[in-house]
Formats: sequence, C-alpha cells, structure tokens
Amino acid sequence: AAGAAMALLRCYDGVVRNNVVAYSMGEGIDAGKGSYRLMVEGNIVHTCNHVHIYINRSTDTTIRNNLIFHLQRPDYVGKDGNLPAGIAVGDEKPKVDTWNHSAGGAIYNNVVIGLGTLFDVRNNEKYNTQLNGCYIGYNTFVGTNRTRMCIRIIGNIHERDHRQSLFE
Repeated sequence: AAGAAMALLRCYDGVVRNNVVAYSMGEGIDAGKGSYRLMVEGNIVHTCNHVHIYINRSTDTTIRNNLIFHLQRPDYVGKDGNLPAGIAVGDEKPKVDTWNHSAGGAIYNNVVIGLGTLFDVRNNEKYNTQLNGCYIGYNTFVGTNRTRMCIRIIGNIHERDHRQSLFE
C-alpha cells in the first residue's frame, strides 16, 4: 500500500507551512499517530489518491488556510472510481490500542474543492473517532459533479459521543 506524501507520526509542536503536495498515491498530509500540537497551514494539497489532509490520533492539531482540490486524473482516484476525501478526521483502530485518540484542535479557513467528500468524520468498525473539544469553522466547501457528500460527521458507535465541539 502506498503511504502519505507527508506523514507526521509522533511529532510535537511541528509546523507544515506553504508547501505544495500533489500526486501522492497515499494521503497528502497525514497528521498522524502520537502527534501533538501540529500546525498545518498555507499549503496547497491536490490530486492525491487518498485523503488530502488527514487527522488520525493526533491531539490539538490545527488545519488552517489550506487550498485542497482534485484534478480528477483517473490514476489518482480510488479503485471504485470515486474521488477521495478532502479533510478527514478518522481515528483508525490499531491492532494494539496504544495511541491516544484525537482531541482538541481546530480546522478553519480552508478551501476544499471537488473531492468525493469534502469534510469527513469517520466512524464504523474500523474507526473510533470522537470530536472532543474541536473547532471547525469558516471553511469553504465547493462540490462538483463528482462530489458524493459535502460534509459527513458520523456519530461514534463505540460509546464515545462527540462533545464540546463547535461546527460553524
């Protein structure tokens, strides 16, 4: 399986700023497992095969002022022919549950254009995601004829309800 173009694992107080991330066969930017206080801002992330900006078991991550889009190149879509997600929060369930769950953070002032799902909070048997103390606001989401869903926030099925979070 392909990995992220930029994977941030166990990073503390990191800043990812003013980059162009494109044509990845994995995620674009993965604010991932065991990371704290990451700032992902001012980036252009486009035409990746998986989620363009992904938060997975990262605490107090800020995603702001990014431009995210997909050029709909056939070699960068999923096996099912669907475009991937723009921004997603998804605490994957590991084989051994040693990583903290995502909490806190903010996702604001981003522009997301023409992805399959523009903003996604994932929950099912493979994910255990809780929006806990998270702020999401002032983003611009623009769908196209290939956008299946603009905003999807699925409730947690593992008795961890979303709480103390604001979406505006």
